[in-house]
Amino acid sequence: MIHAAAPLRESAADSRGGVHRGAAGVLVLLLALVTSLPGTARSADATWRPWAGGRTPALTLNDADRRAHNLVDYRGKVVLVNFWATWCEPCRDEMPALQRAQASLADKGLIVLTVNVGDSEEKVAAFFQQAGLSLPVLFDKDWSVSRSLWKVRMLPSTYVVDRKGAIRYSILGEVNWDAPHHIASLTRLLVAR
Repeated sequence: MIHAAAPLRESAADSRGGVHRGAAGVLVLLLALVTSLPGTARSADATWRPWAGGRTPALTLNDADRRAHNLVDYRGKVVLVNFWATWCEPCRDEMPALQRAQASLADKGLIVLTVNVGDSEEKVAAFFQQAGLSLPVLFDKDWSVSRSLWKVRMLPSTYVVDRKGAIRYSILGEVNWDAPHHIASLTRLLVAR
């Protein structure tokens, strides 16, 4: 029976001057960097959160043809403002269902405005062509409107704006816009005058 503890052998990393501490520092730095970037979220059943962020921020951005779109011009319609990017897989995945929702509810007054953050017009056009999409796309290449005014911190982020121009709900993450409960929620807003 051995009663004395054997000394721990010094690892090669420890003998090189604290590689573990250095690696931990790099890990902390990477974690800080990653958490400061906008994230993406996947949820087949994202929650509609009642808006508590105050007044609806301004939204005036250009489309690919350099035409300005101002959210105020859509008063009288229910508007889904969807912030997305081509590098965001959940964003790309929800786009076809978002388009189907607009197609099925457009006659009741639904408008979908997608706001692309950071991509070129060419990259978005290629994605839309490949996916067979025709939704309106506004461009916020430097995130100035998305981050500063709308406080977008995760993609996709969708805001439901009522007919009077007030944000009623925010939805963070991917939404299955084909789901009956999402269509029912939109329909309730659309029939409310």
